[in-house]
Amino acid sequence: ILKSTSAFHSIAEKVAKEKSSETWDIIQNMLGNLDTDLAHGILHWLEEELSFGEETGIRPLTYFPADAVLTWIEEDPEKRAPAIARAAPKTLNKNTDGWITREVLHRYGHLDYVKSAFFSNFNSEGWSGPASEHYRKKRDVARDWLNGEISQSVIDWIKEYIDRLTSMVESEEIREEREF
Repeated sequence: ILKSTSAFHSIAEKVAKEKSSETWDIIQNMLGNLDTDLAHGILHWLEEELSFGEETGIRPLTYFPADAVLTWIEEDPEKRAPAIARAAPKTLNKNTDGWITREVLHRYGHLDYVKSAFFSNFNSEGWSGPASEHYRKKRDVARDWLNGEISQSVIDWIKEYIDRLTSMVESEEIREEREF
């Protein structure tokens, strides 16, 4: 069941939005040991809802105070930064939900396992039509994220992401040419 149609999600979303600090306190306690089934379930709920095409899904992580989430990460960054990187919104747009994504990249983007978690997160999606066109659009959006960016960790990640997308575009163009 998609999060947006789940009764649990509807209730959790309402509570989290209305009582964000209190809800985060409960969530961070439940995430005490990230290796438990409960923690995996909570982290899955925090992830951006899988979307199709250019739509964006529900982004529960953004319901909570940024300072509280970042403080929680700082207590054990080796485990918590990649966990949040996998759950963060798939955007670096500072004017929308990308604030937490950008901030985690800024603080921990120099760590390979955090960068890797972000790459995995940003590549979990669905689309229709030619893959080369899909990756080209994603690359254009990523290029826009560079405008005005001052964090070197964020800039480095975006540039690597753009390079990866460029390789994907080229590979898919070759594959698509062979199919036709």
